[in-house]
Amino acid sequence: MVQVTTFSSGRLELTIDTKLWWSEPDYYSVWFERVVTLDQPVTGLRIAVSCSPELVKALHDSLTQKDQIYSFTDRIYKSASPAQGYQDILEITLNSQKVRTSLPAWARLSDRLISTTYKGNKLEIGYNDTALRSSVLWYGQLILQRGLGNYFDFHLQVTTGRPVNPLSPSRAGIIEDAAYNELLAFIKLIIIRNLRLHL
Repeated sequence: MVQVTTFSSGRLELTIDTKLWWSEPDYYSVWFERVVTLDQPVTGLRIAVSCSPELVKALHDSLTQKDQIYSFTDRIYKSASPAQGYQDILEITLNSQKVRTSLPAWARLSDRLISTTYKGNKLEIGYNDTALRSSVLWYGQLILQRGLGNYFDFHLQVTTGRPVNPLSPSRAGIIEDAAYNELLAFIKLIIIRNLRLHL
């Protein structure tokens, strides 16, 4: 459980009592009165939290580097740290140690056949021997997708626009709507064209 959270950025800092924040209108409605000016500026955004030991342990466990592949494919997503995918976007440290932000092994194509762009976003198509799974990197958040069949997999790195629609609010998957079907049709067309070029 979180008791107190402090947000610091530049020369400004705000500390809130989380219990009062969620339950007392007289407290949260005047949050701006508790903003203080710091003597030394903070680079970026710093969030300091006072919480229970159980939450500290859960945070440590969730950010531990993970590359293992479970034998049951529905559990593969649970083997990734939520930090993995934010490389070149965020620098994350835990107890003064850098947290790994690069993609886990199962989200990297072991045999990349095609590199292209889709609606301004990097798209790679190939094989993933470790998992037979595709993935969408949604502005740093890694979303697992099933493969295309016939062992083809793809990795779409979304950095602009909204080429597909993630499930809300958790983004635990991609909505299989017209936008997703358009992506799959594009991938299949690119694969067919690539195969014709090599015949």
